[in-house]
Amino acid sequence: MNIFYKSLINQVENKMAGYFALLDFRYQNLCVKADAASLMPVNVRMGGDPKNIEDVAKVGIADDYHLAVFPNQEDLQQFVIEGIHQAHPEFKLEVKPYKYNGEDRHFLYYEMPEVDKNRHDVLTQGVKSLHDECKTRIDEIYVENLSSLTTLLKGSSQDLDLVKKELDRVHDDYVEKVKGLRDSKLTEVDEAYQRYMESQDTWHDGDSAYGDADYDVVKGLRISGSGS
Repeated sequence: MNIFYKSLINQVENKMAGYFALLDFRYQNLCVKADAASLMPVNVRMGGDPKNIEDVAKVGIADDYHLAVFPNQEDLQQFVIEGIHQAHPEFKLEVKPYKYNGEDRHFLYYEMPEVDKNRHDVLTQGVKSLHDECKTRIDEIYVENLSSLTTLLKGSSQDLDLVKKELDRVHDDYVEKVKGLRDSKLTEVDEAYQRYMESQDTWHDGDSAYGDADYDVVKGLRISGSGS
């Protein structure tokens, strides 16, 4: 296969890789387990141009279902809260105290939303739909380029066979990759649903792990006591 056709195959692979990356990003924002990438869309507005979360805070993963966000300064806290709330109003938030160089400060402790039966079904359908959309794009890229290459190589069946074999390899590779992303996300959803079901053995119907007295539904905010 000459350099020209190798270049075309590389272009095809780059397009498919782009859709694969987009699917991965979309799955990260179907927030089931804690993932710092889910905060990438957050815009923090402080009167001027909006800032990315990494410009104003440090983000860490506390455990599978909690993110810890440390504003760079205490007076940035409310702006960070509002920015995250705009992107992910479903996140549950506690503001927790900690010491920084002997100074009393606070960090934001976000819990991923519970995956009950309804959310499990919605997420499962969403995961499958996003996968199908991505696979359709990859198939379209394959068909369009196979048609173009067939026309270009109409007089050389040997070259066409080589090019088609390589195009098939790239296509099949990305079909498997997006399927792997789908299956991994579905497993994540199922695990979170199982976690929710197990939690129902602890809480009675109508009970809330957060209570009502100190939970602000509008901001998704619970202010913990100093001893939390």
